[in-house]
Amino acid sequence: MKSAFDNIQSLIESKESFVLEAGAGSGKTFTLIQTINELLEKQGSLMRYKNQKIVCITYTNVAKNNIIDRLENNELVLVLTIHEFLWDVIKNYQKQLVIELDVMNDLMAEKKPEKFETGLLGRNPRLIVSYDDSSFRDFENGQLHHDDVIALGRQMFEKHPMLSRILAEKYPFILVDEYQDTAEDTIIAFINFLLAQNKGSIVLGFYGDSHQKIYDTGIGSLDTFVAADKLKLVTKSENYRSSVAVVDLLNEIRSNITQIIPENKKGIVRGSVVFINCNNYPDKGKTKVTEYEAQITPQKNSNYDRVVENLVSQGWNFSEGSLDKILIIANSRVAQRGGFGNLYKIYSTRYGDGATEALMKRENIFTKFFLGSMDKKSSKERKSGIEHLLMYWKSK
Repeated sequence: MKSAFDNIQSLIESKESFVLEAGAGSGKTFTLIQTINELLEKQGSLMRYKNQKIVCITYTNVAKNNIIDRLENNELVLVLTIHEFLWDVIKNYQKQLVIELDVMNDLMAEKKPEKFETGLLGRNPRLIVSYDDSSFRDFENGQLHHDDVIALGRQMFEKHPMLSRILAEKYPFILVDEYQDTAEDTIIAFINFLLAQNKGSIVLGFYGDSHQKIYDTGIGSLDTFVAADKLKLVTKSENYRSSVAVVDLLNEIRSNITQIIPENKKGIVRGSVVFINCNNYPDKGKTKVTEYEAQITPQKNSNYDRVVENLVSQGWNFSEGSLDKILIIANSRVAQRGGFGNLYKIYSTRYGDGATEALMKRENIFTKFFLGSMDKKSSKERKSGIEHLLMYWKSK
C-alpha cells in the first residue's frame, strides 16, 4: 500500500493538485517538509535556472518560523503567512487596487454609513493602498485591515487573469499548511481562478485536517472541491502521538479517516479518556462578554484547581519532570494562570495572532527589562534586563 507521501509525489509528477487530509498526530507537517525537500532535490536546479520558487503558506507567524527553521532557510522556498503572501502578490498593482478599494469602501458605507463614506477616490485621487501587521483599517489613508487583504486578494485574482498567469510562472508549487483555517475567499481565489486558469503550469497542495478548524473564518473542509474533481484527496491515517484510548475516541468522533497506531511505534500506551464537564457557571443573560468573563474567572480558577486535585488523588503527577502534563488551549488563559494576563493582553492588542511569538522573542525594550533576553551572538540567556531600560531612556 502506497504511503501518503508516495501518493503526493505521484500527483505532483502528473501536475495534479491535491489535499492531504491528515488526522491529529499523523505527522502532517513532517509530510509537508518531506514534500518540499523532494521538490528541491528533483526540481531545484531547474527552478533556480528559471528564477522560480516554491511557496509554503502558513496561517500564523509561529508556524511560518517553525517551517523556515526545518527547511534551514532554503532560498528556493518562500515561507509566508497567508496575509503576507497575498499582499506581496497584489501590492504592486496600485491602479487596480485603488479601484477595488473604492468599491469595497462603497459596500462598507452601505452597511455602516456611520463609519464609512462613499466616494473615496473622489476625496483622495492620489490614494496609495498599504498594509502592515498593525491590523488597523483606515480606508481614507489607504490602510488595510487583515480581512481587507483577504477580500481584495480574491477580487484581484477574479478580475485580473494576468495576475494568475504571472504568479503561476513565478511559483509552480504552492503548498498551504492548515488549509482548514484558510479563508474561503482565499481558497476560491486559488482553486477557481489561479489553478483553473493555469492547469498544467501550477500545482496546489493543501495540508490539514477538516476536524481541527480553530478559526470561524476558516473554510473547514475542501470536500466540495474534491467532489468537483478540482483536487485529488490523499489521506494519512497514522497517529504517532496519541495513546490507544485517544485514537479509539477519535475514530468514534470522525468518519472520514480511521486512524491507526503504526506497528513500529515504540512505547505504545493504552491510556484512558475521561470527560469532566464543569457546568456550575451562572447564566450569562444579557451581560456583556467581557464583563461575564471577568465575573466567572474566579469560578474557572476554582474548577481548574478542583480538577487538578482530583487527578492528583488518583495518582497523576504534575510535578516538574513528570510525564503527566496539563494542556491549556488558549494562550490568554495560560497568561492569566501565570500571572501575566495584562501583559499578554497588551501584546495581543499590538501584535494580534503574533502575540505569543512576539512575547517569546522578548524584543520589546520593556519586555527585555522584566524578562531579560537571549544574546543572539552567544546564545546565552541574559537574566538582567536593566541595561535595556537604561538604553531606552538614553535614547529619548
